[in-house]
Amino acid sequence: MPSSGPNIMSACCAGMMTPPEPPAIADALARIRARAGASDHYGAGLAEEIGGLHDAGLLVAALPERLTGRRTWSDDPVAMVEILRAVGAANLSVGRLFEGHVNAVQLIGLYAAPSLQRRCVEDATAGKLYGVWGADAAEALHGTWSADGLQLSGGKIFCSGLGLVHCALVSVGVEGQTQLACVEVLDNDRADSDQWRMSGMRATASGGYDFSGMCVPADALVGGPGDFFVEPHFLGGMVRMCAVQLGGFDALIDAAVAALRRRDKAGDPVARLRLGEMASWRALGAGATAEVAHALVRNDPPDRIADAAVLMREGVETCIVRVLALAERALGTELHRETTLLSRIRRDLSFYIRQAAVDERLIAVGGRLLDSGSG
Repeated sequence: MPSSGPNIMSACCAGMMTPPEPPAIADALARIRARAGASDHYGAGLAEEIGGLHDAGLLVAALPERLTGRRTWSDDPVAMVEILRAVGAANLSVGRLFEGHVNAVQLIGLYAAPSLQRRCVEDATAGKLYGVWGADAAEALHGTWSADGLQLSGGKIFCSGLGLVHCALVSVGVEGQTQLACVEVLDNDRADSDQWRMSGMRATASGGYDFSGMCVPADALVGGPGDFFVEPHFLGGMVRMCAVQLGGFDALIDAAVAALRRRDKAGDPVARLRLGEMASWRALGAGATAEVAHALVRNDPPDRIADAAVLMREGVETCIVRVLALAERALGTELHRETTLLSRIRRDLSFYIRQAAVDERLIAVGGRLLDSGSG
């Protein structure tokens, strides 16, 4: 059945971009989609899937023009949303890892020293995956300056892609400020995959990583203290996450359509109503995401983009929660049967939308509305 999601071919071919060969991308996504069920267990790993993205040219195409001198979809937020959405529709776990790679290489393009930028280009060309690990362990990641660079202690949790991510950008507390650093993270003895016993996103092979005793040289620092939080790249960057989640939205609706057809419900008015409601919630989520992407293209004021991104994140979560409830009303226990496609998408989506708490940011948006006296 044709997907009701975004057209990746049109996304690749928009504007003046120089994309990878679109048929290669379509083939890679088809193979990722076909393997998604088999990879839905702890320890499965996604090396083959990431290799497919590399073979299709997507790891290199994620590099911004600042690194390569060539403009691709990663330099156009609208096209980037469509690419990430298509990967998320094939497999949300792969989409999560790929979004981390896009995030990391864009930050390196913005802030890193030329030597690190060159190394990033070489690594991506060789098929090496980058990521961003921000969640601190019980002993938060801290750094102390020494003659050799930044001496690290502590660790991170929720590190997506253990054993697969080659280099991770990590936030390090240094003298009361936050410094971003690029660290090679291939030491299995430092990784703790046993932490990852979640119902969703199992295939991301996430867990903890201990950085204690490692030293980051000066040229592996990414920007200066506080640069990680500069807008519109920090909160505005949530547009990437929402794009991947929209892909999960697409996959859920496609799977629901297929399940209802198998049940001979094509002519059932209640089934048609449920699907119409699902489509309306998807349209709302897609509209909010597109609004932020276009604001980035227009170079709107950074604080305005940040507020729009917070509202987008909250809105997409609400839309997904409503659609999951509608799918359960339409299909019942099939969404909870472990081996079904619908169950995997439900678990992955339900987990993914809970990864970034936004309450304090919504409070800030509401406070600004009250302070300004405008609605």
